[in-house]
Amino acid sequence: MTAVRPAHVLPDTHAVFAGEHPEHVYTVAFAAPDVWGPGADPHVTVHADLFESYLEPR
Repeated sequence: MTAVRPAHVLPDTHAVFAGEHPEHVYTVAFAAPDVWGPGADPHVTVHADLFESYLEPR
């Protein structure tokens, strides 16, 4: 994890009129080979902003 962002409206519930259900957003970094396989450039890092409910605890 590289950053924790303030809580935002969860689009999954808001889009179906089930409430806003704000959640913190985490910026998570992945090595490119972990995302695209061994042929990916090992010097590339992929960053993704993910809602808390999208993550699994360690």
